[in-house]
Amino acid sequence: MQVKETDFARRLRAKPREQRVEPLLEKLISSLSEQLNKSASEIDPDVPFQQIAPLLASDTLRHNLFVQPWTVEHLGFRSYHSYETTLSATLRELATYLAWSLDPLPLPEKTLDDIEITWQWNWPEPQSYEGSRVRGRTLFVLSSGRSGTSLFRNMLDCHEEVFAPQELHLVNFESMAERRDAQKKFAQEWMNTGLRDTLSRLFGHSEHTAVLELERFAKSGLTSSDVYQLIHDKLENRWLVDKTPVYAKHPGWLQRAEQMFTEPCYVHLTRHPYAVMESFISKRFYMYSPSIWGERVENPWHAAELFWTMANENILRFSENIPNSRFLWITYEELMKDSKSVIERVCSFLQIPFRENMLDPYSGRSITDINLEEHSAIDTSMGEAWKERRPPHTLSERTRRVAAELGYDLI
Repeated sequence: MQVKETDFARRLRAKPREQRVEPLLEKLISSLSEQLNKSASEIDPDVPFQQIAPLLASDTLRHNLFVQPWTVEHLGFRSYHSYETTLSATLRELATYLAWSLDPLPLPEKTLDDIEITWQWNWPEPQSYEGSRVRGRTLFVLSSGRSGTSLFRNMLDCHEEVFAPQELHLVNFESMAERRDAQKKFAQEWMNTGLRDTLSRLFGHSEHTAVLELERFAKSGLTSSDVYQLIHDKLENRWLVDKTPVYAKHPGWLQRAEQMFTEPCYVHLTRHPYAVMESFISKRFYMYSPSIWGERVENPWHAAELFWTMANENILRFSENIPNSRFLWITYEELMKDSKSVIERVCSFLQIPFRENMLDPYSGRSITDINLEEHSAIDTSMGEAWKERRPPHTLSERTRRVAAELGYDLI
């Protein structure tokens, strides 16, 4: 679903921030009154959401049923993250937050090399894994995010010898209880999508019973490696693909992948930094990424650059200690330009036969991944899109070094 900025949003942007709140509030109340079948006078913008309607007490329901679709329809946002929904307890707070989020992005005055980057790591510190190694063929798809991993994993999932669910978010936690608690802390329940998908496809769970099963995993003391092994036991020697881009945010998480499995394989999927940065900005990652992941970078364009640079830097250093027989590098640009050659190379790497249907991951399949809903077929032009997406600032020497190492031109 390609979304463009609305006339309403353009009119709001032309106003000073404080003058945007009331028009936003009026439209929010109007929309909510229609959705709840209430008169606008019955909706108090200054009381907690749960006092307006019980279903609005749930952050997830409020996000999925009201806030996310409202920002798409009325403001033309391509994305509004569930974490952002938790930041507003009332309609007025939501209107105030949206008024601020419509501010134009400031242009960086310095390069990333010339600013101080501080970190407040909010997640459990990665622990060296010392348990029994998980048995089974495992492939990790490593990337910075916004690099085409959703398309790539869907292509792999077309193969009968491969099981490639959405992001699993398992390596980065020691136990399922730790995982559950961290996700609740930052309203990141969306991280369960891949595991719910796995429990449904492999074990026959409904969405409701899959949620209950994840809670049982946490309460019964299962570790993340226990869950990986449960999945592998069900796969009967099929490849398990874990494409979770956040693993590249911390070198310790990458090391846990290597420690947890018996000779895992890795595909490093890269994309030109210009395209990744533009996607980071258009998807509004800068509105919540620092709060969740801890990077303290004031300018959104600097945050976008760091998003690409740090992840690929971590993967490159990690790959130095992995034998070539278990590590493959491919680019998004190649995947778009010559999908067959790239997928044939991946199949050879995994020692499985190439299948023609891997080149048409949309055909005859139910697309449940939000990252793919905007498309109905592989768009080969996306491989060259970076040429039209040059960022508005000079990239740092650090970024240029990583780009050069990956063979990317920064024109």
